[in-house]
Amino acid sequence: MNEDAAWNVFNSVYCIGGSFDQWDATDEDAARAALKLVKELGVGQMVVDLAMESVWTALRREIVPVFWRTVCSNSCQNSDPALLTCFHDALQLLQSSVVVLAPLIKRCEEVCRDCKVHYTQSCNTQQFTASHGQGGLDKLPRGSPLHEVMMVQLRATLHSQMPAAAPHTLTAIYEVAFRIYNHLHLDQFKLCSDSSFAETSVDGCQSCAGCLRDSTQCDCLNLSNTFTEINRVTWQVGIAEELCSSVAAARLVDAVRARVSATCALPHDTHRLQPLLKWFEAAGLGWLGVVGSPQRPPPTTAHPLYRACHGLLIRSFVNTRIRDLFPIVIDHPESRPAIDDLRACMQVMDVHQHLVHTLRKSIQSRMLHPGVKTLNVLHAYTSIIRALKALEPRGAILDLVTEPVRMYLRSRKDFVRYIVTSLTDSGASSDSLELSDDVMDGDVPDDALPSVSDDEWRLWVPDSVYAQNKAKKSCESSSNDLISMLVDIYGSKDMFISEYRALFADRLLSSLDCSKATVEIETKHLEQIKKRFGTSSPYISKIEVMIRDMNVSRSVNSAVLEAISTSAAESVPPDPHPVVVACLIVSGLFWPAFKEENIELPERALQHIKRYDELFTKLKPNRKLSWKHHLGQVDLELELQSRTLEVKCTPGQAAVIMAFEDKSRLTLREVSLATKTTPSLARKLIAFWVGQGVVQEVSSDVFEVCEEGPGSTAPSGAPAAPPPLPVEDDNESAMAPSEMQRQEELEVVWSYILGMLTNLSSLPIERIHSMLKMFVEETVECTIDELRALLDQKVLQHELLMVNGQYKLNKS
Repeated sequence: MNEDAAWNVFNSVYCIGGSFDQWDATDEDAARAALKLVKELGVGQMVVDLAMESVWTALRREIVPVFWRTVCSNSCQNSDPALLTCFHDALQLLQSSVVVLAPLIKRCEEVCRDCKVHYTQSCNTQQFTASHGQGGLDKLPRGSPLHEVMMVQLRATLHSQMPAAAPHTLTAIYEVAFRIYNHLHLDQFKLCSDSSFAETSVDGCQSCAGCLRDSTQCDCLNLSNTFTEINRVTWQVGIAEELCSSVAAARLVDAVRARVSATCALPHDTHRLQPLLKWFEAAGLGWLGVVGSPQRPPPTTAHPLYRACHGLLIRSFVNTRIRDLFPIVIDHPESRPAIDDLRACMQVMDVHQHLVHTLRKSIQSRMLHPGVKTLNVLHAYTSIIRALKALEPRGAILDLVTEPVRMYLRSRKDFVRYIVTSLTDSGASSDSLELSDDVMDGDVPDDALPSVSDDEWRLWVPDSVYAQNKAKKSCESSSNDLISMLVDIYGSKDMFISEYRALFADRLLSSLDCSKATVEIETKHLEQIKKRFGTSSPYISKIEVMIRDMNVSRSVNSAVLEAISTSAAESVPPDPHPVVVACLIVSGLFWPAFKEENIELPERALQHIKRYDELFTKLKPNRKLSWKHHLGQVDLELELQSRTLEVKCTPGQAAVIMAFEDKSRLTLREVSLATKTTPSLARKLIAFWVGQGVVQEVSSDVFEVCEEGPGSTAPSGAPAAPPPLPVEDDNESAMAPSEMQRQEELEVVWSYILGMLTNLSSLPIERIHSMLKMFVEETVECTIDELRALLDQKVLQHELLMVNGQYKLNKS
């Protein structure tokens, strides 16, 4: 047989020319004859190479281009059914083409087997392998079955010729499939805010959430069956993993992220993590079963994609919760379920540093600035403490997060006052925190602690690694309750007790109530303070003396009032308007310093005070009263032409209005001279009566009594009255500022230091501090930092010299 005849035989049997439409794959006799001729001529290697090259040419020029044109045709984009149908038709064409090529691959494998040859890559195939080696033929061992080689080449050609619109089309196909799957199988996990399950309404008609058609024409089952057939064909053809798996996985990832976002957007008052995990278990395993191979067993939780998406769900949930953690901790305890969910996630994820950084940043930007009131900062701080204690009971996160809050509160002067008010007001005041229930929580005796069972040791966990660098850990420290943590901001409990003493004195001076009920309430508050802070503070004994002064004042006032009543009954004629004077007698060495104001009371008031003083001398012969005329409370009855007013005011305010008895119009200077006070203080006292409508300013610094009421008109021709004076806050403290009180206490310390250095010449600061603790601690406590600041100040004032670390008096 000549060469032309042999070539014709090989071309007709092995389709070397690539004309598959004219190729007869059913002539087995011709195939056996051609195989015998190949063996005789010894051209097996050439025949196999040429036949496979015709296969690659058909794939590149006909099969794959037709497939992508069918998938990406414009008619597929009209509707979801058309999208799935076009993809199904394209897969059917691809499958039929593979079936046509199967006999040729079988004949080539017979040549390789009988002629003892192996398929070698052609020039074009080698070029493809060089550029796509990781997914091409070089991964197949020499001598692999030609059918497997063809499938690898098919998948490689599909990727290399994929048009730009193909990824979008594949994504749209799997989005439709996932939406239909959600509607059919996951309706029990529906969220009110989840748009993937939402039923849409068009012209008043309900639309199906799966196929988006009218609910009466729902086609979800048919579309689901179509996609099931699509998935079966992709696996049968062998392109599922390389072409479709990434798209199916991306759809599950998008669904997980969307579900986490929708879940975390719901209110924080309910546990969200467990329902989310239940949804993912159903959706993840179900979707993997839908897009998985029909020949494989059903997927389990050990599936790599399931585990990866499960980790993504936890990470997304934790990151979203941490991003919104500030409002969550502020809303505690209503948000306790959200805290518990986050705590469960932190058992399997290390997000401590991210949590601390994010929450600290949110706190600093949203809370720690002058626009936020101290009370609001304290409310937020207590919520943060309780929430973070629930999140991480050992306290490592709490210490790191609240460090800037503690530093900021230390700079707020009214911080201590709010805490002490909250401890004593029992939440009755709007300016107090809910701390009264925590007052008795600390310092529990050891025998009162609950016993620990033998099995509870298994629940113990070590300190977090983030607490290792802390000098003091919160997990087992004394800062285990809220009050102690607030006290630790200043590091000294005496400051709180001193502030409580000032508040107690201020409250007593504002009400002047020395009744037994008031004494019992204050005694109860003192007992709570003692139980919380102990009795070692020198201020405790001072507060006890203050309470004793209340009892003494009540008994003395009763005796004086009885004597005055007896004297008034014997007088002829009796006084129609008797004046009753009651006095709060304080022990000056034990009460806080009072704010000083120079004012002189009217002569009538001084007469009654002198009478009280005489009666007190008879009751207490060895005692003498030093009156504070600007402190107290006066009950006045003002008789005007058209009205009578009963007013409670301070002695200074009473002195000012009594100056108008003889003359209804006075200048500011005349009022100042009558009360012997400064013009600024006189204006401040007059402002009270302007606010009461008793006095009006008719011209600059000229005041007149309003006999007819505040609405009376000015005389004709009189100059226009200036705007009314601003009414001063009537609740300002009668005590001297805490800084001034502390300065007076440090002056006592300085007097002791002067004595020490006079007798001992020079001393180091440690020796001075130890001697002060020995002699002064009972009355004034002074830390070594305060002592160093005091001594340095005296050095700057040239009262002391510091030589070789020792202080001595400057005698020059």
